[in-house]
Amino acid sequence: MNRITLFFVLSILLGGCGFKSKEVDLIVHNAKIYSVDENFSIHQAIAISGDSIVALGPEREILNEYKGKKHIDAQGAVVYPGFIDAHSHLMGYSVGLLNLDLRDAKSFEEVLMLLESKKSSSSQSIMGRGWDESNWPNKELPSRSKIDELFPETPVILYRVDGHSALVNGAMFKLAGIDENSSIDGGIIDYKSGIIKENAIDYVVNLLPPPDQSTIEGAMEKGAKNCHAVGLTTVCDAGLTPEQISSYLALIQDKKLAIRTYAMADPSPENFDFFNSNGAVSDPFFRLKSVKAYADGSLGSRSAALLEPYHDDPHNHGILTTSPDSIAVLAAKCKNLNLQLNTHCIGDRALKRTLEVYANALEPANDRRWRIEHFQVYDSSDLEKVRVYGIIPSIQPTHATSDAKWAQDRLGEERLPFAYAYQTLKNQLGWVALGTDFPVEDISPLATFHDAVFRKKIDSEAAPFQPNEALTREEALRGITQWAALSMHMEDLIGTLEPGKKADLVLLNTDLMKCAPESFKDIEVLKTILGGKVVYEKL
Repeated sequence: MNRITLFFVLSILLGGCGFKSKEVDLIVHNAKIYSVDENFSIHQAIAISGDSIVALGPEREILNEYKGKKHIDAQGAVVYPGFIDAHSHLMGYSVGLLNLDLRDAKSFEEVLMLLESKKSSSSQSIMGRGWDESNWPNKELPSRSKIDELFPETPVILYRVDGHSALVNGAMFKLAGIDENSSIDGGIIDYKSGIIKENAIDYVVNLLPPPDQSTIEGAMEKGAKNCHAVGLTTVCDAGLTPEQISSYLALIQDKKLAIRTYAMADPSPENFDFFNSNGAVSDPFFRLKSVKAYADGSLGSRSAALLEPYHDDPHNHGILTTSPDSIAVLAAKCKNLNLQLNTHCIGDRALKRTLEVYANALEPANDRRWRIEHFQVYDSSDLEKVRVYGIIPSIQPTHATSDAKWAQDRLGEERLPFAYAYQTLKNQLGWVALGTDFPVEDISPLATFHDAVFRKKIDSEAAPFQPNEALTREEALRGITQWAALSMHMEDLIGTLEPGKKADLVLLNTDLMKCAPESFKDIEVLKTILGGKVVYEKL
């Protein structure tokens, strides 16, 4: 070997050693990594330093250039950006884990059996959630008479699955000072049956003592672990009271919030006082710069505000829980404080009135990213406002597949094509944000992906519901990663796997871009990594 050849050989060897001197905390390799960046690029390895991504690339390139304190050999697993739920209720879900779970009740009799298990409890009140009369043999709403017999003195409130109706007993009415002559603006009270809706629920439940900070802390830890187990690293918490915001800030101060949270404040005067005094909160684990308004109720409870009556309830148009004038006042406040306004709209009447308010408040082609939450039923003439004013449809694909069994009954055949139309909505801006609305639906982002693409439930034998409105696989993945982050003003931190962003990853045993629909029931989350740390690992 001559001197020139030897020089080049030594240069290559020494150069290789020099490259590898770049030390990082973690390298994940032997993987198929979907970055979900602009080009939807795919890599084999990723280097992480602290809580952030340093580099992605081919296996040999990353292993040659970086020395990792820790290595994860993914053994061929598929890696995605940590999944994001753009609309959920994390604190309510977490605290609700302490209450009665009624989702599996196949009849009101089963609800009563679950309630009986609480007879020996020393609790001052009983709360539960999840009953759904559409799953019961008679399809009829429950009544409070049997609950009054079981609990004549203890207040009981049982939320319907959608949270927009509840069943309460006589003791709860007595606590609230409600009788057969009572009424509440924006709410409905059926004193005889015990069914209450919308603002009447808020009035009643606000009379119960809230959980203390210690209880909330324990519940949130459990809720976060459940999220990690399904691959969620960031969630929205939609509609927080001042007390709940204070609980979040305490968790942040004590470094006990174990999941990134994008929060929407409820439109209370106290919350606006907070924004006036403190501005937005932009902690990496807690972003608070939005307000959630509620324009109407839900289709399941027949309280969504419709332009034409319900097909199966011809004297009912639903209810506007907040007047357009009041939403206009909120819009002016949010614009002045540079806050994002996100409004719950399910019926086409609520949507039309809210979009009119947005159009009056916003300039065309703005980047405020105001949102419509749910966007279930629309008038086609209103879609132009979405495009012109950059209004984000925040949608939940599992709502479509859950509601499919009765949606035509509520809306009628002619109106149904203008509901749950996710591809149509996506086409307005080129993107949408996807979530679950848990605990209304299951927390799984894989169900969100599946139902967005295949328009039916996992394992369902039913025909796809409005399959022409399905999203593509890439669109669905972007909807629970990149687009969800955009909808939260968090794209600077999360949503894609790129150098400089937070190292939030999820490892699955399956390639979502290629797997057959029937394989979804066998998909497993192998690891969830939050800020470079493994927070969930399948045993």
